[in-house]
Amino acid sequence: MGYRLSRPGAGELFRKWARQYDVFGPKRMEGEGCFSDTDVIRYGKVSSLDEIVWDQRSDYSFKEALLAINETLFYFTEDTATVPKGPDKDLLIFLRACDLNGVRRLDQIYLQNGPEDFYYKRIRERAKFVLMGCGQTCETGFCVSMGTNVCDDYDAYIKVDGDRVDLDIRAEELDPYGGDQGREGQAGTGVGSGTAAEAEGVAAAGPEAGGVAAAGSETGGAAATGPETGGAAAAGSEAEGVPGEVPVRMDVSPDFVTENKEKVTLPRNLSNASFTKEIWQEYGSRCIGCGRCNFVCPTCTCFTMQDIFYKDNPKVGERRRVWASCQVDGYTDMAGGHSYRKSQGDRMRFKVMHKIYDFEKRFGYPMCVGCGRCDDVCPEYISYANCINRLAKEESADEK
Repeated sequence: MGYRLSRPGAGELFRKWARQYDVFGPKRMEGEGCFSDTDVIRYGKVSSLDEIVWDQRSDYSFKEALLAINETLFYFTEDTATVPKGPDKDLLIFLRACDLNGVRRLDQIYLQNGPEDFYYKRIRERAKFVLMGCGQTCETGFCVSMGTNVCDDYDAYIKVDGDRVDLDIRAEELDPYGGDQGREGQAGTGVGSGTAAEAEGVAAAGPEAGGVAAAGSETGGAAATGPETGGAAAAGSEAEGVPGEVPVRMDVSPDFVTENKEKVTLPRNLSNASFTKEIWQEYGSRCIGCGRCNFVCPTCTCFTMQDIFYKDNPKVGERRRVWASCQVDGYTDMAGGHSYRKSQGDRMRFKVMHKIYDFEKRFGYPMCVGCGRCDDVCPEYISYANCINRLAKEESADEK
């Protein structure tokens, strides 16, 4: 069960959320693409629903909202170390089903893979997720093939459709309309009851027309009951922060993609011979080792460490954790002059096999969520999806 609001009413609800949370969503950053006259859609703090890009998949994933690209782990002097404080506010992240499935992968790596990562955990515990529906498939995504086109572990779902907004709010902290009691239609909740057909006029009809009543109006009756009796507070109440518009109650189910243009078949019986196939050298001859595929991926977690020493006092500084890529030169360098996976073909093999073989062998499901961003961002037009399909085809041929 959920709610339907007008666009202005949903904007008021968003402002209520923004008072409590740092809200992150996919936003268009003008002139920050590969060229000076191109835009990029990536995650950043948003101040209104209008800033969020609803009709396109973001070029970069939600990952940088949970894992800073450049994060200070501690500051140090000659004899002390100080861990910086965490975020001042909780996080509210708008994301799609494939990315929300990516959160599960990050949790597996940082929280359920040996000792918990302190820095990730303190942010993850303060994060809530708002699912954005997918009305149609993106060009390069193959989430249906990976089983990541659907998810059920969201704190709220939102669908913006012109002048109306549908919501399914599960987290009590995000729901100012009465929580489960309101959705069950108990008396005194201040939530108007109605079917989807009855709710069609919500956006067009204002309080005066009786479509959506303002708090305190005779139509809504919310202000009279007051928060003590379970009703919604009057509009503008800073104490309760309850939006003034009384929504129409209705069934709301997320929109999920059911078919992709891009389809992938996962190889299921890879042998050791798969690690030495010529396919890796073929792709390696094209790869330039830029690492862009890793940086847009919602499940890549490689990082490197940097010790920064201040110029005014070289005995004082900070240690930083910085995003890195298994595809770039120097990533596998070790003390003593040792280095592994020196060729781009070996690095490509490592990345692909980790996504579809090694991770699943350890945890029972693939690491890749099929978002397709790596295919879009590669300057050499290397298709990760085609690589997987070729492995599956060659595996099938080998079995025959």
